[in-house]
This record gives sequence, structure tokens and C-alpha cells, in this order.
Amino acid sequence: MKKQLLIAAVAATMTSAAMADISITGSAKANYLNTDSTVANNDGNDFSTEINLGIKGTNGGSGVVINFESKDSGDGAAFDIEDSYVTSSVAGVGIQAGSWRGSHNLLEDGDDTT
Repeated sequence: MKKQLLIAAVAATMTSAAMADISITGSAKANYLNTDSTVANNDGNDFSTEINLGIKGTNGGSGVVINFESKDSGDGAAFDIEDSYVTSSVAGVGIQAGSWRGSHNLLEDGDDTT
């Protein structure tokens, strides 16, 4: 009986150590602009969309972040990987390595930073 309990305890410990937390987030916005002009043939309707998808995986004090962006405007569609970086902690000091944007919200686009 003791051997079975010991085996079950070791198996439970090994299983929980390999598990990671994965979260998926997202946001979307759509813009509509109607231009009403007094000049002939200058009226117009413009549509643009932006969709953001974020995936974050963590295990212990380490994590991986990947953020995707899809934009569609009058200039055409674009698909982007905005952020892709790894975070960890070494001797109590936080580390972030990879590529990410300085500002990350729907109101403004930040610059890429490596």
C-alpha cells in the first residue's frame, strides 16, 4: 500500500510540473468615415478595421507572449506579429527578451523595440 501511495504522489508531482497556464485575449475595432463634400465626385465612405489577438503562456516565473494584429484600411490589408518575447526572472531580476512595441493600445501605435 505504501508503494502505491508513493507512486501516486510522484506521478502527481511530475504531472503538475509540466502544466502551463495559457491565456488568449483579443480586441477589435471598426472605423467608418463618411466624407460629404460640396465638390462633385468627392463624397465617399471609408471603412477600416483592426483586430488584435494575444497569446500568453506562463509556467512558474517564466512566460512567452505573442501578439498578432490584422489591419484592413483603404491602403489594403496587413497582418503583423506585433510582439514576440520571453519573460523570466533570474536571481530576482526580471528579464524580457524579444521584440515588442513601446505602446500597445487601440488609440495609438507604438514603435518596435528589440
